[in-house]
Amino acid sequence: MTGKRIGAYGGSFDPIHVGHLAMADFVRQAADLDQVLWVPTGKQPLKDRGPWATGEQRLRMVEASISGNPAFAVTDLEIHQGGPSYTIATLDALQHQWPNAELRFIMGVDAANDLKNWQEPARILGDYHPIVMSRAGWSGPDWPMLEEIRPDVRALITLVDAPQLEIASHLLREWIARGRAARYLIPEGAWRIIIQEGLYRER
Repeated sequence: MTGKRIGAYGGSFDPIHVGHLAMADFVRQAADLDQVLWVPTGKQPLKDRGPWATGEQRLRMVEASISGNPAFAVTDLEIHQGGPSYTIATLDALQHQWPNAELRFIMGVDAANDLKNWQEPARILGDYHPIVMSRAGWSGPDWPMLEEIRPDVRALITLVDAPQLEIASHLLREWIARGRAARYLIPEGAWRIIIQEGLYRER
């Protein structure tokens, strides 16, 4: 990946769904990225519950879902590091692996509007120039809050009007638990893992 423009796309992906794939491909084109690097999260410090599937299962679901697309890659960095996953540490580690790459952070507008609660938000903005995706129900970035972090934030962020596909992993987990139809909202490879390993079923 040396010398490439890489977008780091983090998330629980619990499970990955077709909305994730559509948004990643749209952002890749809109932001002129060479590659989207999927980063399944470990333990997220700002979330009390989850993930539901194990890290290895979520990693395999992503691998199976993006297989065959040369513009997509996945890293197991957060899955195998143990402990809470802090975005700035992950981005720094990825930049260390590919020092000549232009590494950018892909995030939703909801996450951007919570950035003040993250570790070293000024460095995330300044060093990794986030690509911020629109999301249903959110009008846009909270510019006054973001400008408190970095006054020049508007020059650092790229806004992308991503497809508004109202699919949520937590709803898919509920549907699977209740036996409702979720099959065509989840990529084929990930769906096989869910069925074979009995993920998200009520216990």
